[in-house]
Amino acid sequence: MRWWQRHNEERRFHPRLNIGFAGLLVAVALTTFLLAGTSVWLTSYSSRIASVWLANGVLLAVALRHRKLVRWPLLSAGFAGNLIANTMNGDALSIAVALAACNTAEVALVLLPFSGHFGRRHRFDRVASMARFG
Repeated sequence: MRWWQRHNEERRFHPRLNIGFAGLLVAVALTTFLLAGTSVWLTSYSSRIASVWLANGVLLAVALRHRKLVRWPLLSAGFAGNLIANTMNGDALSIAVALAACNTAEVALVLLPFSGHFGRRHRFDRVASMARFG
């Protein structure tokens, strides 16, 4: 049994909707696309830099809710959503790839401490653990 089949059988992705693994990836890509496109559109009148990038926050929240095995495909779906949003907002393909890669790298860098890659896994429900982390 493959790893994505185990996840589908557990119905962990969305128990009420039962969208499965492919549905989760499509939902993440679509949500990232919509939020990234909205962020670019909101800042298009003032500057090129978005002050708030909601797509990264939503992608981080979804990735934190799932196991480590599923995080890289989720990040790939987020990359695809960012890439499509950047190209639809007029960026050249090379710029759109670079911006999408930077956004994906930001989410991956935030995920690292939460994944237990730096020693023990931190619990953020206790003040002592938060003090050691920060």
